[in-house]
This record gives sequence, structure tokens and C-alpha cells, in this order.
Amino acid sequence: MNKLGVAVIALFTAIIAIVFISPVLAPITTYNGASEGFVINGTGPAIGTTVDTNDDVFWTINSSKYLGNNVTFFYEAAGSIDTNIWDNTANGDWVATATNACNGTSFRDIATGLSHIKTKNAKVNTTGYEGIVINFTANTNALDAGEYLNSSWYDGTAWTVIFNRQANLACGTQNFTLDPAADNNANFALNLSCLHNSGAAERCVADDVRITGAPIYYTTAANITSKQISESESSITSLNVSLSFRFNRTVSTSNWYYEIYNDVSTAWEAGTTGTLSTTERTESIVKTTSIGNYINASGYVKVRLRTDTNISGTFQMQADYLNTTVEFTTAANVGFNITLPDNSRTNSNSAGNGTKDLNISSNANGSEKNVNPCVNTQTECQTASLGALRFNNSGDTNVKWLVSLNASLPSSIVLFGSNQSANPYNWSINSSANLTVNASIPVGGNQTLWIYANFTDAVTADAVIVRLRSYSNQT
Repeated sequence: MNKLGVAVIALFTAIIAIVFISPVLAPITTYNGASEGFVINGTGPAIGTTVDTNDDVFWTINSSKYLGNNVTFFYEAAGSIDTNIWDNTANGDWVATATNACNGTSFRDIATGLSHIKTKNAKVNTTGYEGIVINFTANTNALDAGEYLNSSWYDGTAWTVIFNRQANLACGTQNFTLDPAADNNANFALNLSCLHNSGAAERCVADDVRITGAPIYYTTAANITSKQISESESSITSLNVSLSFRFNRTVSTSNWYYEIYNDVSTAWEAGTTGTLSTTERTESIVKTTSIGNYINASGYVKVRLRTDTNISGTFQMQADYLNTTVEFTTAANVGFNITLPDNSRTNSNSAGNGTKDLNISSNANGSEKNVNPCVNTQTECQTASLGALRFNNSGDTNVKWLVSLNASLPSSIVLFGSNQSANPYNWSINSSANLTVNASIPVGGNQTLWIYANFTDAVTADAVIVRLRSYSNQT
């Protein structure tokens, strides 16, 4: 074996500095309290109240009434007189009977004089209904002058007559539309009266009593516009629109719906849902794709809080605050420079930039250990306090420093590295695999790398020139 007695040289040249620029996620949050910022149903809030992110100053939105389709909410087939529903006056003069009935069995006054049968308003009233219509089947026979079959309804104060028959009447349906005083009236009652004297043929008959009306429902919807977003749509990576709200009463069978407006499809999209409750809650709609679809040309986001359309009774929807959070990308300057033991400094660039050469030589029998690298002249070398490479973070974001070789070394030369001091060694640097010298170097910070070589029976033919590459990326 031909050994080199003076200088087996492993020459490291052109330390390449490559920069990677990565985006930074920078959240910006805008709080829109109940008396600032956001707009409900096109109306701006009142001014003058101190606002924070949860100030319990509520916007109140009253529910709106609408009517459903007409339904029958009371029907009496006259099969029997239920005393829970009907008051039968004058000693029970009215009976349910098949004799002279209009349809199966009917209600009939069987005594003489004046008698009444009327509904009990605790059981039969028009609460929750409007547009009240009454119809029933009526029949009279052999009534004398002044005798009659009469029907009237009660509004809580007075009785209003809707039917009065003083002559013979074949079985037939009678229809009556009541005035608005009958609407949604807890005191409502219906009365049937008969006045007749003796005579077997005289009779007053009523059957198939029906009360119909349109059910009264309540609903509400508030269109809410956020504070203006100033960031470019193309830079936004996440949009989170959260609304804090409550209701003034609990309706466990009815739902609220929190939705967001798609400005491209011009449609409301589902977000979250739940049941009406008096407990204040905060709901969020998060968008991470097609974010520009939800921010209009003026930079506003629109959301909507609405309820089911079949809630019984009035209620209030109360909104506290709207919180719009966007995360967006911003350009980060990732840059560094490398300083050698002779204080020469080389700045990084994305295409790569080379430093001066570092030489590591075996001057004995080709088997020296812990050999320090030197710059060119062999006079400016690494020491225990001065490493071979010093990385300086010259960018504006924290970065990671990684190194690797562009080629493998001969088996007679082993390269070691340390990021702490001369000893102990941290790694063997003998391949193209990336090694992390420091996982996060702060802005303006630096990190030193010590490099050592061990030679084992190295010969002249083992001399090699390789590149130690430095990389940096954002952390």
C-alpha cells in the first residue's frame, strides 16, 4: 500500500447555501360586538355601549307570524255528549240520539222551553288559530211562531249570534266565517240553543260540529354581515365566522339553523343547527376551501341565523356578537449566511452560493484522528471555541439548519459533526442524508458546527473533493 506521509487531503469545497421560502400562517381576528361593527338585517347597531367579545349586550330580533293551511282543530260527531267538553244546561235537555238524527246519531233537544248546550272554553278554544270557520248540520221541525234553533259564539265579553232558524229546516250543513275577534282567543266558546213548546213533532237537531282555522306559526331569520375583511382573498387559508346568540324561551321541538351565504352560487349553505334554548351559545362555520366564494366583492361575509317555520307562540332571537377570524399567508424572508474560521462570510441564495474551500489533511501515516478543517492556507483552522461553520439567521422568521454531503467519502475517511463543542460528536456525516444541526434558529440567531475527520490507512488515491451543502427552511 502506498501511503502519503505528508498530506492525504480530503478537500471540502463550495459549501452551497440554498434558501427555501415557505408561507407563514398569520391569524387576524376581528370582534364585532352587538353595538359595533356587524349589521343585522341591513340595520347598523346603536352606538355608545362599551363592547368586548362577549358583552351580553344583545340585539333582539322578534319573531314573525305566518299562517299555515286550514285545519280542523275541533270536530264533534254527536255520538255522545261528553261533559268534559259540553255544558248541557236545563237538566240535560240535550241528548245524543239516533231518533230523527241527520247522520247516525245527532244532538237533539228533547224537553220543552229554552235549553242550551255549549262548549267549555278550557277544552275548546281558538288559541293558536286564525280565520275561524264554524260549520254544523242543522234540522228543525214543527216549530211554532217565536220558537227557534240558535247558534252563537263567545269572545270573552259578549255572545254573537251566527244562526237562528224559526221554521222547518231539512238536514243540511250551515257554514259561518267568524270575525277577527274569534282569532287566537282562549275565551272562545260555541253555543247551541233551542226554544220550543210541547208537541211530539217539534224538534231541534244539530250534528257534525266542526271548527277550522289556520294554525298560527312563528319564525325568524336574521341576515348578519361581518366587519369588512381587508386581506386579499387569494392569501386567506382559513375563514371562521362564529356567532354568539340565545333565545328568550326554550322550544325543545324547534330548531335554529346557522348558515353562510355563497356569493358565487347565490345560495345559503348549511352550517350548524340545534334546538331553541335560553342558554347563550357560540356556533362557528369554518371554510378552508373556495374561501373567496364566501367573501363578496366589498370584503364582507354574510351569515344567517334562522328558526323553524312552525314554532308555536312568539319568541325572540338575541344575538350577542359576531367574531370573524381569517388565517392568511404572508411572504417570509428565509435567508442566512455562513462564516468560516477566517471570518469570511458567504450569503445564501436560492440558486446556491459557494464559500471558500475547507481542507482536512492527514500529515502522518494516513491514520490521524480528530483532524480539524482549515481555510486554504492551513493557518486559519477550527478550534475548540471556533467551529468550522457558523450559521447566521439573516431572515425574518425562525429557520431550521440542515447539512448533507453531495457524495460519499472513501471508507478510509470518516467525517463527524457536532453542534455543541469539540466533543462529543453528534453525527457521522458520510452520506447525502440530511442532518439537522439546529431545528429552530431564531431571527438574528446563530449556530456553530464543528467538523472533524478520522483517517484510517488513507492513501493518496483516497484524496477526494466533496461539497457540504447547507439548507434552511422555515419552522
